[in-house]
Amino acid sequence: MALAACALLLVLHGLGALTLSVAVAAVVALLALAFFSERLAGRDGLGTGFDDADRAGSDLAALEAVLSALHDPALLLDADDVIIACNRRALELEEKFRVGVHISGAIRNPDFLDALARARQHGGPEIARYAGRVPIARHFETVIACVPAAEQTGRRTRIVATFRDLTEQERINRMRADFVANASHELRTPLAAVLGFVETLQGPARHDTAARERFLVIMAKEANRMKRLIGDLTSLTRVEMHQHVRPRGRIDLNPLLSQVCETLGPIALEATIALSLRPLGEPAIVIGDEDELTQVFQNLANNALRYGRKGGRVDISVERQPHGEGKPQHIAVAITDDGIGIAEEHLHRLTERFYRVDTAASRAAGGTGLGLAIVKHILIRHDSELQIQSTPGSGSTFTVVLPASQVGGESPVDRSQKSDNYV
Repeated sequence: MALAACALLLVLHGLGALTLSVAVAAVVALLALAFFSERLAGRDGLGTGFDDADRAGSDLAALEAVLSALHDPALLLDADDVIIACNRRALELEEKFRVGVHISGAIRNPDFLDALARARQHGGPEIARYAGRVPIARHFETVIACVPAAEQTGRRTRIVATFRDLTEQERINRMRADFVANASHELRTPLAAVLGFVETLQGPARHDTAARERFLVIMAKEANRMKRLIGDLTSLTRVEMHQHVRPRGRIDLNPLLSQVCETLGPIALEATIALSLRPLGEPAIVIGDEDELTQVFQNLANNALRYGRKGGRVDISVERQPHGEGKPQHIAVAITDDGIGIAEEHLHRLTERFYRVDTAASRAAGGTGLGLAIVKHILIRHDSELQIQSTPGSGSTFTVVLPASQVGGESPVDRSQKSDNYV
């Protein structure tokens, strides 16, 4: 009966109806009640005839069954704080969690050990948070609860400790805090500039026509910078909200990339950079969201034009990648420039929010530091990959690899050898 009630409490915890600490405390209370009832039944002559050793084994087996049912890692300690049982998740969490090991040999954190001492002293559940640093930094929340033993057995109180890994939650919280700080910093600079010019126009330059015209141009530039940043923040939030929902549209990348090139043609012309597209010689069909994929290729191509070499080239090519037997086909879109290139130590961080190789150059070019972060999250939603190759002084190649969608019917005229130039 007690085990059934424990199972119900664990199910409720799994569904979110109970917090971890409440569920553990209730389970411990039920087990303690069951043990005391068994002892009283044996004392009154209503038992099954088991001796104390039999009952001890039965108690331990019952607790082990409860530990195995727990979703979180859990340990059972004896009165001397030696591990006498643990579930599979505890073994996966820490290799030192083995039966017969003293808990101080597995966890040396003083916050945890203090909480354990308080639980033994007061008999109530204790909650401790601590961080482990070896072999990697990890954060845990531990609920420590007592399992009272009946007096006639001569045993002292056991301890149940459950662990919840907060590492991912801490990482997300840290990312959120960094994101807010970076966004505030990015907005603060142009906002301060606009406010400064407003105060100047309201004061010393009130009747200075030349200064007013010059300041208005700068104010418009800073306002547009804030507008771009807010637009990118909105796009990033929208993409993250739907990141785990796979798109279902069927998109031909050939006309989509052609439209991207036509849109960026004036920018390439102004930068005196030759922009060309070499499409696939057949429909390049993928499953995706047309607007999001357009944004991906516009961001990447715009970056190539923005940081490309004056009088240089930006080439966009579409290829079908070879695949092994039983593996899905992929279509790769490579955007190559012959610009300044990127040092290797920066490559793995390019898709981080607000990360810039050259902050001053990025801001001067109108960048917000969010373009590649948006690209990354869109490609995650499309189950796709971004590959980056770059050599300082020789240029960069950003390749988007998307799962291909098989289509039947006739293929269009082979255009694999044709290159469409847009500038």
